[in-house]
Amino acid sequence: MLEYYKTRFFIKHEGGHGDFNNNKREEELMEKHHIGNVQDRYNEINKAGLKLQYNIAVILTVFAFIAEVLIGVYVIQTPLLESSSLPVFLMKYIIVPTLTNSVLLFVGHYIINTSELDVSNKALSLSLIIVAISFVLFSAHSAFTATYYFYIHAVFLTVIYAEPKITKITFFVSVSALIFSELFLFWDVDRTSIFQDPSRMVNFFTAIAILLATGIISIIVVNIERQKNDASIDLENQRLILESRLQFDEMTGLYNKLELQNTFAKMSIQNDFDQNIFVFLDINNFKHVNDYCGHQAGDQCIAELSTILLSLSNDFKSFRFGGDEFCLLFHNFTIDQVVSKCEAINETFINLVKPIVGNLDISISFGVSQCSQNQSIPDLIDQTDKALYEAKKYRQIVKVVT
Repeated sequence: MLEYYKTRFFIKHEGGHGDFNNNKREEELMEKHHIGNVQDRYNEINKAGLKLQYNIAVILTVFAFIAEVLIGVYVIQTPLLESSSLPVFLMKYIIVPTLTNSVLLFVGHYIINTSELDVSNKALSLSLIIVAISFVLFSAHSAFTATYYFYIHAVFLTVIYAEPKITKITFFVSVSALIFSELFLFWDVDRTSIFQDPSRMVNFFTAIAILLATGIISIIVVNIERQKNDASIDLENQRLILESRLQFDEMTGLYNKLELQNTFAKMSIQNDFDQNIFVFLDINNFKHVNDYCGHQAGDQCIAELSTILLSLSNDFKSFRFGGDEFCLLFHNFTIDQVVSKCEAINETFINLVKPIVGNLDISISFGVSQCSQNQSIPDLIDQTDKALYEAKKYRQIVKVVT
């Protein structure tokens, strides 16, 4: 979320100082950011779907191999197979199908792990590989009418991704592969043509009807799931936008006063108050900026200060307390380090706002307090605020509570 607000500030300051009225563009940026986060979650789910789909393909291939070996062992012990036909049997029904499917599985493994394809294209490619495996198994063993239904699982598994395009393409290719293999490919010599065997024709058209029903039902389910996913993304997007508005100051992109209270509450629970240093700061002579340079110049000064604080977010947590008052929370820093940071912030700010305020004497004052586990939050804020007041009164940059 903090990265979104950094981007937001860069957009606001493209080509110079921007105003704070570009709400539509900011909303679009926030929506894209949130939708991207939700889409990343769906991609992680789809990656798990890819692994499941691939594992099923492996299981199917291994199961078919074991089944054919067992059938081969049985056939060898019967008069159904002459010894001279054994090499042909092994080649046609075990070696060639197994090697072909092994190559397809290798390609599937490469597709899953490659970075050249996005998740959607990986899912489509893997679905078509499963269709190809089903085609090999059906063509090699089509004498068994049950092999008609290898294609059904290829179509059904595409429901995982909730992408109509993947289901439609897989369905179309599956039907085409089934028809082509049945009508034009006679790998299994024991298979009779559907034009010569009425019962096989009935089984063929039954399989086509079931595959069509599976495809139509899958497409309907996928469309429903897609609508549900889109609705979930919209709801999640609205939730995250609301959450961000509760957590961040809309004008500056810094954390707001409510988040400061939440942070103090977490510190109390974690018992690490003593490792933190609290800083109060505000802009000196800010009223003069509004009076003599206009409120837009005042907004620009706040924007510049906020940009500085956002750029240092790895060093401390920044909050807008209200108006031109800000708070910083340092963790595992020494007082001397904090003072140096504050002085650097002030120097950078003076240089940035000079083109805005001209000859006005504009700077920042800081009040600094070491947090203590035995001290209440109101007392900490009060003593730091008093230190800030003293710094402003005596024209100091930093006043440390001693």
